[in-house]
Amino acid sequence: MPHGMAAALDVIGEWWTPLIIRSIFKGQVRFEAIQSDLGVARNILTNRLTSLVEAGVITKVQYNDRPTRFEYHLTDMGKDLYGVFSAMKAWGDKWVRNETREPTIVHASCHTVLVPLVVCSFCGEELRYEDAHIADVEM
Repeated sequence: MPHGMAAALDVIGEWWTPLIIRSIFKGQVRFEAIQSDLGVARNILTNRLTSLVEAGVITKVQYNDRPTRFEYHLTDMGKDLYGVFSAMKAWGDKWVRNETREPTIVHASCHTVLVPLVVCSFCGEELRYEDAHIADVEM
């Protein structure tokens, strides 16, 4: 069994997969809507959705009989990716795209635009490379 990071990448590491999940986060739950949102080839989308269903990240729910049509909904496993993907987007905007515009995520509890931040679940302090170490040699 691969260690945690490798196991996660086995599920979500293919290029289109995070974008498909992001599209579902945005409310695009039907095949045509996801395909239109991303412009991904239909066969690639079909393969990625099938993989995500098999991995337990999303569920496939039939909403029409004739023709047979499905929606794709996040499982708890899939919903747990929200923070991860938000942090990845913020990192990409800052370090790859060199963007300085405000992020577009609004926190529902306080109605404030937020920047994703990883914090210690015990003390609430920001997780920084300089202040932490990995006890397990595998990452």
